[in-house]
Amino acid sequence: MSKKWLRLAYLFVKFVPLFDEGFSLLFRFKSYIFMKYFGADGPLQVGRNANIGQAHYTKDWFLRIGKEVEVRDMVIIDYSGGLEIGDHTTFSSGAKVYTHNHVVWDKSKLVKAQAITFEPLIIGADVWVGAGTIILPGVGRIGQGAILCSGSVVYKAVPDFAVVAGNPARILGYRTEGGQQT
Repeated sequence: MSKKWLRLAYLFVKFVPLFDEGFSLLFRFKSYIFMKYFGADGPLQVGRNANIGQAHYTKDWFLRIGKEVEVRDMVIIDYSGGLEIGDHTTFSSGAKVYTHNHVVWDKSKLVKAQAITFEPLIIGADVWVGAGTIILPGVGRIGQGAILCSGSVVYKAVPDFAVVAGNPARILGYRTEGGQQT
């Protein structure tokens, strides 16, 4: 499929509600088109009104999506600053990921005339981003197996297998063999 036709197919399945989760075959087709469009390594499930896109263009952007990634309803994923998503990662409803920020400190300039900074983000494999979680620019890395509990506001790096919650997010413990909290 040419890039032009793939782009048209992507826009069609993105905005036509018929391809949302109620109809299994059509939803699988939508997921297939999203997977091809974004170059994901394997199945990519995208829910209703989810948006994966660049808010601003930069020459250094990148997007890499692993296998079996789920992006649920109303998720916003910005890859302006560059984003890598590991295999088996889930973004629950309403989660937001930002990889850019606006410089706002110069009061002699209009806010919209000030610079934009771009911050790459690497999200490891087997990460669960809970409903309503916000990942802010500058985090850098979400470690493998991390759990970001619902409603968390993540502003700094999260270690492998950490369970974080709150605003600002803090480490509650770590996932371990056998499921014992540490």
